[in-house]
Amino acid sequence: MVITKDIAILTDIVGKERISTEESELFCYSRDLGNSIPDELLKAYGMLGAEVVVLPKTTEEVSAILEYAYENDIPITTRGGGSWALGGVLPMDGGIVIDMCRMNTIKTVNKEDGYVDVGAGISWKKLMDSLKTYGLMVGAHPSSAVSATVGGFIATGGGAGTGVPKYGTVGDQVLSLKVVLSSGKIIQTDPWNSWLFTGSEGTLGIVTEATVKVFPLREEKHYLYYFDSLEQGTEALRKLSNLEPYQLSFLDRGFLSLLNQAGEHFLERELAVSVGITGTEEELKAKDVKITQICAAGQPQPEYVARDEFENRFKIGLAFKCLGPSLFVQEIRVPLRFLKNVLDDIAELLKGLTWGIESLGSDAGSIVLSVMILGDERRELEYLQTFSLSAGFANLARKYCGTVYGIGLHNAVNMRGIHNEGLDVMRDIRLSLDKQNILNPGKTTHPRIPGIFVYMFMFMMKTVPFLVRFILDTMKYIPTGLLRFAFGIVGGNIK
Repeated sequence: MVITKDIAILTDIVGKERISTEESELFCYSRDLGNSIPDELLKAYGMLGAEVVVLPKTTEEVSAILEYAYENDIPITTRGGGSWALGGVLPMDGGIVIDMCRMNTIKTVNKEDGYVDVGAGISWKKLMDSLKTYGLMVGAHPSSAVSATVGGFIATGGGAGTGVPKYGTVGDQVLSLKVVLSSGKIIQTDPWNSWLFTGSEGTLGIVTEATVKVFPLREEKHYLYYFDSLEQGTEALRKLSNLEPYQLSFLDRGFLSLLNQAGEHFLERELAVSVGITGTEEELKAKDVKITQICAAGQPQPEYVARDEFENRFKIGLAFKCLGPSLFVQEIRVPLRFLKNVLDDIAELLKGLTWGIESLGSDAGSIVLSVMILGDERRELEYLQTFSLSAGFANLARKYCGTVYGIGLHNAVNMRGIHNEGLDVMRDIRLSLDKQNILNPGKTTHPRIPGIFVYMFMFMMKTVPFLVRFILDTMKYIPTGLLRFAFGIVGGNIK
């Protein structure tokens, strides 16, 4: 628990203008993009929420905060843009939330050697806009680039997004990281040991600065094809990925329909396939011929339409959330060769619901599906039944040699199934770097609640939602401390 003395010392570190204990701000910092999760379910996790928020501007300030937290056993949750929906930035055990967004400067642009040094809190959109003035571009960036930070994308693995099919994941772009360990020690990584912190989701250290590759701006060309046949569209996507395009994605019929209901103007077909390429004039001409051949079964759109769709990519993902009012997001990464089967299985799993899929290009012949399901938490029993379906996506992905995309809080129970004995090695590494277990506890490698209880609860949501509703209503009257104590007894990872 954070006490008055802790607040005073943290204020000395960052100044009174960059620290907050305001109730409204603490509430906001205790939610992420997946804020449709009912408060009762968060309480069922034993969440305490943020107790204090600090906004450091320098690596030295982050170091001082962590050194104090380590000595006093105070949990730390690091936050970038909060644009993820897996609970990775939720302060489950209270403590300090470190908002990195004030560390948003560009320190060095080296055009000759092709790299840039930036603060981890800078948004990808701001970085990309700045690099254009130098005639440069980043290799990969997320679909949420307007709000997503460089440090956040690195911490969550950066395995999908614009540029990934051509340049590789964000880990392939990292040359060096400045990292603050749980003890407050500052280290500088090289291209090889940077991978240790890429995708660690704030559990091994806090990335405060990053050196990433940049590339010369090239001419771009964008394409948009509509496919009436799911089979033809998915086969075209598989072949297009072999060209290593700069951008590759699709929207399914459900997503297109929802966008139109929200005021957009798309044709409603089985798939809308978007592909973008970069290169010299000769390279573009050569790929243009191949793309035209691959997409011969599709209905081509004018290039200005394709370019508009690409330039609006940051806005499109949540354009229909107003139709909800609640939104569930599930993301899985699957090989493109199984895409048709995966889409068929998702349609069967979500039969009777309102949903749509957008995708993010990935590497190694794979693609990430963002499945967005509309719900209404005011219809409590239906809402719980919809929420229960999240458990099926991990199994569906594994069925087709895929996996969940990201871990955070909600997918931690899947880690053993994903990594098998490798999970034990990950836990040993985590313990060696954070002996006090203060960095994002109860996430990723250490499920907060034992899997058997999570799966049982999800099954009950699906089959007897009225009973789950009764349990959640009862939990309102049970002190959070008592719930946390009970979870600890049955093997939960409670800080």
